[in-house]
Amino acid sequence: MIVAPRCRQIIVGKLESEKEESLPPLVCVELAQLPVEGIVPARALSRVMSGAPEPSGMQAQLIRIQIGPPKNWAYVMIANFSNETLTLPKATVLGVAEDVSESLVDCINTDTDQPTKPQRKKRNKALYVKLLRNKLNHLSQEEREILEPVLMKYAHVFHDEDTNDFKSTDIIERQILGGDARPIRRPQYRTPFALRDKMKAQVENMLRKDVIRHSTSPWSAPSILVLKRSPDGKPKFRFCVDFRAVNSVTKFDSYPLPVFEETTAYLFGSKYFSVLDCYSGFSQVSIKDEHRERTAFTVSSGHYEFNRLPFGLSNSPASFQRLMDVMLKDLVGPECWVFIDDLTIF
Repeated sequence: MIVAPRCRQIIVGKLESEKEESLPPLVCVELAQLPVEGIVPARALSRVMSGAPEPSGMQAQLIRIQIGPPKNWAYVMIANFSNETLTLPKATVLGVAEDVSESLVDCINTDTDQPTKPQRKKRNKALYVKLLRNKLNHLSQEEREILEPVLMKYAHVFHDEDTNDFKSTDIIERQILGGDARPIRRPQYRTPFALRDKMKAQVENMLRKDVIRHSTSPWSAPSILVLKRSPDGKPKFRFCVDFRAVNSVTKFDSYPLPVFEETTAYLFGSKYFSVLDCYSGFSQVSIKDEHRERTAFTVSSGHYEFNRLPFGLSNSPASFQRLMDVMLKDLVGPECWVFIDDLTIF
């Protein structure tokens, strides 16, 4: 089975049982470690089919040629997270199929889906009024009538500080590869007395969102508040950590960032543009647990380390660009353009 880079594919897998036991009608395929690095199977439900699957286009024919027509089979999804075309050998064990009760699945779907739909619709309407309605004032009434139902339906994907849980993605996990470098400690920067409350508030906010945690790491980097622009003109500050010492011993990630002049060519001929910005984009990417100690920093209130990807690490932009490219692979170019955490839909 040939899998293109950065793609997912549904294939037909042969089911085998001991002593020719009869197979259940519904199974859950649990993951197995594949011999090809970069290809990962997905945990999923599938009905058990009997007889050879009917070919439906080139993909089904290719599957049939490579694995042959199995007697009992199920669908399995695999994904290639590498940048190369990979080949999965014949007779590879994709996973373990476990019996799943259809009544249990129906019960879960009934208990979770049905009651939440009216509740979500009501919540989305409130979020739309709060976050999005005033963003459409530049459109005509006809254009608003087209766009409003779409924004109303997906209002829950926009961040609202009062109601949204701030979670991280499970698609990638950032590693900070420093080889056998010894821990580096840099002295704490002096914080102006007038800004100490602001720094303390930002640290507590990151603790509450699980972006950072208390640390006993031997690594330590100094932190500082940097003035940033705000729409209302009031002074606001961004919490930053000086990771230059850590970056000097970190293996560099060469994943490319888009060339601005080339990607803007995709916008030619488009009439409507929507610009989205990911809310605290870097902070939505988790750091591998054993590497978190290398992100430790010191402030007047204590010693902490990052659970999520922070600003200032040399590989943070490349990591987030990779995440966005994986998420939006089939859309980048024809329908949108993405540069790190900024997304333009056209």
